[in-house]
Amino acid sequence: MDSDLQLLPERRKKIDVFVPGENRLLSIGIVVLVLIVLLFIGTTIYKQSLISSVETTDTKLADLEKRRDRDLEKKLLELNQRLGIASSLLDSHLLWTQAFTKIQSMTQSQVQFRNFSSNIREKKFVFKAEAASYQIVAQQIAIFLDSKDITNIALDKVVALPTGRLEFNMTLNFEPDKLITKAATATTPTP
Repeated sequence: MDSDLQLLPERRKKIDVFVPGENRLLSIGIVVLVLIVLLFIGTTIYKQSLISSVETTDTKLADLEKRRDRDLEKKLLELNQRLGIASSLLDSHLLWTQAFTKIQSMTQSQVQFRNFSSNIREKKFVFKAEAASYQIVAQQIAIFLDSKDITNIALDKVVALPTGRLEFNMTLNFEPDKLITKAATATTPTP
């Protein structure tokens, strides 16, 4: 017999068996590619919504621009400027009535003014008044001296009248910042 028959092959052939998970790099690449495609689609949709929003806003602005009344706007700006000027004028306006109210609250009931003048530059009030007696005049001077608003008092020419009353001239020097307030900082006087 011839021995040509061979039961076992001399060379063995390698059989490849695919085990799941061995192509991990390929799987990761596919996942990254899918994520990139989804991100691109998402940003494209977001971009389109932003463009649409800008177009809507532009349309609304154009409508508002068409409805503007430029003449009215000019008039309102001019009015605003005039009110600013008037406001600054009122803020710097002196409130003489407040000073007169303070002087009146310090004046005794037996003293009657006959003549009254004031000068802001010289910071003084000058008045001619009548009183029932020298005691009333002295009390009036004491009241004015007690005030923080008045810095100096000058009594001039006390004359007895035929009615028995006294006529006198008085000059009161004052601090304008204390006695005469400006309109912006005005408060009601406290007697």
